[in-house]
Amino acid sequence: FNKSQGKETRLIKRDELPIRVDDCADYEEIILRLAIMAVQVGCNAIIDVQTSSKKIKNGSYSTTVWSSTARPAQVRENKL
Repeated sequence: FNKSQGKETRLIKRDELPIRVDDCADYEEIILRLAIMAVQVGCNAIIDVQTSSKKIKNGSYSTTVWSSTARPAQVRENKL
């Protein structure tokens, strides 16, 4: 769930500390890395996701670098 989806996540406990991932190549990779980190701490969801991108130009070549923060959470199906 994104940070803007507060209505959907208002009943989910925010016990875990936020996690951060920097310098990824694309959006899907950064979400996957956040999800893997959440599973490693024993949670099954990421909430309050905020992503940002930055364009890096090197002469005529440009790339986009993504960074993101999220909060791991334990979500039960009856809460959704």
